[in-house]
Amino acid sequence: MGLNIACFCMMRNESPIIEPFLDQCAEFFDTLYLVDHSSTDKSLELAENYGLSGLQLFNLVSRGYPQSELATFFAHHAFDSSQADYVFFLDCDEFLPFSNRAALEAFLLDNQGHDIIELPWLNICPNDLAGGNIFERSFRRGIEPSKYVKVILSKSAHQKADNLKVHQGYHAVVAPGHNLTVGKPGKSWLLHIPIRSRVQITFKLVAGHNRLVLEGGLLKKKEGTHWKDLANELRFRKHSDDFLVDLALNYPAMSGQSDEQELDFTFPYIKSKYMESSDYVMMSSIALLSDVNVVDESNDYSFTLIGSSGKIMLSDKKIEKKPMKMDKLKIASVANIIPTDNKPDVFSNLIEPLFSLPTKMPTTAWSGHIPFLFVLFKLLRPRSYVELGVHNGASFIAACTAAKQYQLNTQLFGIDCWFGDDHAGHYDGDDLYNDLRSYTERTFENARLIRSYFHEARPTFSAGSIDLLHIDGLHTYEAVKEDFDTWVTGMSSQGVVMFHDTNVHDRGFGVHRLWKELSENYFTLEFFHSHGLGVLFLDSKDPRIALLSGLKETPEQWLFYRDLISLVAQGLPERMGWADASQHVGELERRLAEANSQLDGARHDRAAVLNSTSWRLTRPLRALISRLR
Repeated sequence: MGLNIACFCMMRNESPIIEPFLDQCAEFFDTLYLVDHSSTDKSLELAENYGLSGLQLFNLVSRGYPQSELATFFAHHAFDSSQADYVFFLDCDEFLPFSNRAALEAFLLDNQGHDIIELPWLNICPNDLAGGNIFERSFRRGIEPSKYVKVILSKSAHQKADNLKVHQGYHAVVAPGHNLTVGKPGKSWLLHIPIRSRVQITFKLVAGHNRLVLEGGLLKKKEGTHWKDLANELRFRKHSDDFLVDLALNYPAMSGQSDEQELDFTFPYIKSKYMESSDYVMMSSIALLSDVNVVDESNDYSFTLIGSSGKIMLSDKKIEKKPMKMDKLKIASVANIIPTDNKPDVFSNLIEPLFSLPTKMPTTAWSGHIPFLFVLFKLLRPRSYVELGVHNGASFIAACTAAKQYQLNTQLFGIDCWFGDDHAGHYDGDDLYNDLRSYTERTFENARLIRSYFHEARPTFSAGSIDLLHIDGLHTYEAVKEDFDTWVTGMSSQGVVMFHDTNVHDRGFGVHRLWKELSENYFTLEFFHSHGLGVLFLDSKDPRIALLSGLKETPEQWLFYRDLISLVAQGLPERMGWADASQHVGELERRLAEANSQLDGARHDRAAVLNSTSWRLTRPLRALISRLR
């Protein structure tokens, strides 16, 4: 009879990786004690629907993070009630380096003389941090394992020491008065994926830092201090993917070994996809926001563990104190991005639109600003939109999509000569113009392309008729100033003007100069990614932009929101790739169904001919003709 192996895991908002993690559990463990710590995404639903044999689900209600208490409780429970031979303690980003259950059992039998087995982390990182299915791609790994280990408990440890306690993080076990043997097998590691994507690491660090601030006792005991350091490092500095890879391979240290190599393990037991959905990002934001008002000066938190039947399994029976006032919170990453009095409006108007997709996205330097364009359309509900400088139509198609998505009667105008300029490059734009016009006319209502110079098209629009203007033509100071001065007279009193390339300071670009001048006289928002986007509001008191102006008034809130937009935008090309692929597959399936239908019709017609009287009567003639050939 084989070994009985159990696993304990706590999760919170792990929907992208929970199914691959459950694939692992299905292969290796007889019992999984999975404790959900108030997830706000679909983690719990995915776990419930997975159908894992041996899964026992629990819900943790706590403002703190009693990881040590719960791990200790379930360790004793597994040995006493489930007759487990071994208990593993894993997080959802940790994976065993064995190909199957037989290999794991062989490893455990080789180390059966020890009460505790220590597996050091081997930090690994996806080569691509865009947020796609990481298990279909290659990983990088550090040359050396981490100094941090995770413990595996054997039944002998429980039998020797009924007072054993698992430490926070599952890095060590203490058993006062008992001498437990520890095995440290060489060349056996626990594969740890601390950074799976740019978006994921942002939320992980914010949540980890905030949790420590909320539960100050851990910091006093020097537990989890790396969360604070890492959150501050990413919060106040901008870093490339190379920095994130280095951070992942040296985690939780800020830096260290720079040597790396390709991981030669391919996770054969993982069948599910890793998937970062818009729901995951949005719900992770909600989770951060829900933490802001739960700080307790006493650092004394109660917790209650509830079983699937609703029975209370464990509680420390403490009474929580009243929360601190929000202005006393000291959270570096600013989880309180959204005012508490209008959270539903903010999510609906400022966050949800960020995850919209245009119907089509040509290659463009403007892709980073498409998410916020959807926000503007939802907030402003413009009567008219005018774009100066359309080129291949990426931003124009996004604007048309937003108007269609929000069922607006917006009149949309794209104006360009379609032969380029010194900054965009010169080109023969006849085909580009004709293709774009054909696409927009058949896809959208109220969309019109005007092929002319900007100043020649200006008389087409009466004063006060333009609600949203996008200036993206020639980028010299003189040209963009002329565009603004010429067209601002056509704007409505609450009009909004967008300027692209406000963050480009070379090649004769002068948008940044005009932007600096205008920012002194108008309420503005500026984004620095994707070459920069400036958004100018002619009426700073416009009630439609109250949510945005509220964010801008609190610099830390605005910085967080701006960073969130940049993160969402980074995944847009890949998400569009998925959408395009899905549409392509749908088109192929439609064509296949049509071909099958035609084939069935042809077969039916052939059968009718073969069974007809005329076919039978002409058989001798056909035979004669075939002999003469």
